Amino acid sequence: MKKLEFFFLSGIFTLLTWTTLKAQVHYCNNLSFELGNFTNWTGYTWVYSTDVPSANTAKVQVTLPTARRQVIMTDTTAYDVNTGNALRKIPSGYKYSARLGDAITSADLGNFRDWEQSLKYTMTVDSTNALLVMKFALVLQYASDHTALMEPRFKLTLLDEKGNTIPDCANYDVYSTNTTVKGFNSYTPAGAKDPIKWRDWTTVGANLLPYLGQTITLEFMAADCTGRFHYGYAYFVAECRPLNIVLSYCTGDSIAKLTAPVGFEKYYWKNSSGTVLDSTQILKVINPTEGAVYSCSMTSATGCTVTLQSTINRYLITNDFSSAMIDCKSNFVQFTNSSTTNRGTLSYNWDFAEGGRDFDR
Repeated sequence: MKKLEFFFLSGIFTLLTWTTLKAQVHYCNNLSFELGNFTNWTGYTWVYSTDVPSANTAKVQVTLPTARRQVIMTDTTAYDVNTGNALRKIPSGYKYSARLGDAITSADLGNFRDWEQSLKYTMTVDSTNALLVMKFALVLQYASDHTALMEPRFKLTLLDEKGNTIPDCANYDVYSTNTTVKGFNSYTPAGAKDPIKWRDWTTVGANLLPYLGQTITLEFMAADCTGRFHYGYAYFVAECRPLNIVLSYCTGDSIAKLTAPVGFEKYYWKNSSGTVLDSTQILKVINPTEGAVYSCSMTSATGCTVTLQSTINRYLITNDFSSAMIDCKSNFVQFTNSSTTNRGTLSYNWDFAEGGRDFDR
């Protein structure tokens, strides 16, 4: 008798929510270094000194990674010693980050260093990647005898197709002497005379909808001081996502959950009458009215403000499976999924349990 394989089927359906998108889809390949390397990134290095101008070099493209100047962080448990081990090298929820620059070591002290380096990522904007989320952490050494323009520096810039700076509020440019920028901590490592000005992981969201169809470039830059012996470096990751509010409101639910995009510092939810309802990323509405409209105004750490709207509509899912008769020759059975939803898109997880059962005939 021929032995046949028979599998038990359990159909599990979920609405395509932002949770599943984040876990399964990368809209900008390797923007978050999810491959553990610099695929799709371009690196540049140069030297700029005001003390010794003859040592200056042109900005040149380099092969990545570049020792100490453009490297991938892989240890999710590591902390930065120059912040008193207070700063994680990789932010929570990520496997990798990139570091631009490095601390000055004893091997660097025989000469001035004045490193400057950058990393660029180019993307074409469409509806799936219109929210650019950037996370960065900074370690900038302070020197009281330097002017601001000489100090270690970090710069985040959005560029258009011609390489010109896009006048967007997501752009960020800071020196270690910039006391007007909030969020910096101070730490003086053992044996050092100059303190470190460091900034913990900061998330910035940029609205790219005005640039649909255009190619833009994201550039991160970190630099030492332009004198001789003060360093500046940065850690960062980035992501892109659809710019929308995710609604979770299905058959049998009494609460509608509206989730605004991450990447913003402040959230303000309002109903159609303009009444402020909450100031968190997620708004929960009890027994909502179908067709009711809610808006969320979001402000990033750099002052960017984006306002999105969402309409309450219940999602109705109908499960519908069928299977063909088992093919005794090939030991295959075909399952057909005809499930439907009244709106949105369904994703599917086919669960056949572990292994199968043998039947003799």
